[in-house]
Formats: sequence, C-alpha cells, structure tokens
Amino acid sequence: MIDAETANNICAVAVFLLLVAFFLNMFNYMSHESRTYLLMNAIGGLVAAWCSWHLDVMPFVILEGTWGLTALYKFLNIQFS
Repeated sequence: MIDAETANNICAVAVFLLLVAFFLNMFNYMSHESRTYLLMNAIGGLVAAWCSWHLDVMPFVILEGTWGLTALYKFLNIQFS
C-alpha cells in the first residue's frame, strides 16, 4: 500500500488530466468524441479512483471509477468499431 501523500499527489495529477480534457472540450479544442479526449478521461478517472481507494474515500471511488470506466468503454467502442 502506498502512503497517503503519494496517493494524494498521484490523484492530483489524475484530476489535472481530467480538468485539461474538460477545458479543451469546453473551448472547442477537442471533441468529446475524440479518442484523445476519451483516453484522457479514462486514464484520469481510473487513476483518480485508484488513489481514492487508497485514501479510503469511497464516494470518489464510485464517481471517478464510473467516469473512467464509461470513458474507457466509449474509447474501446470507437477504437475497435
């Protein structure tokens, strides 16, 4: 198990990735259907969920895990269709 400070730092990077994707989409630099956007959301969400698990913050495990898995599902559907 990793220590709380390391988990917190990793989570901060993951959430930053989510926010970058969000802002790029909001200002029309990236489509919400682009593979890059979906991959940024999948990685950011799943890593944030993993960190939240280590920090024992279950509401964020559910939120970020759902976010990441949904983005991953959509990414894989686009990638392999």
